[in-house]
Amino acid sequence: GFPTENKEDFSETYEMMKRIKFNSAYIFKYSPRPNTEAANLSDDVPKEEKERRHKILLDYQKGLHRKKQKE
Repeated sequence: GFPTENKEDFSETYEMMKRIKFNSAYIFKYSPRPNTEAANLSDDVPKEEKERRHKILLDYQKGLHRKKQKE
C-alpha cells in the first residue's frame, strides 16, 4: 500500500515473491515516516486495500514457509 501503488504494482510484487521464494520476509503495511520523500506523497491507497494486499503477501509467505519446513 505504498502511496501511488496501483493494482499492477502490487501484482508485480506478488509475482516477484512467487518467483524468488524468499526463505523469510518482513512484510508490513506502509506507514509514513517523517523526513522521507514518501511522507510528502498523498496516501491514496485505502486502508482496506492495504490490509487485503498485506494479507495476500503474508498468507503466501506463511504457506511457502510451511512447505519448506516439510521438505
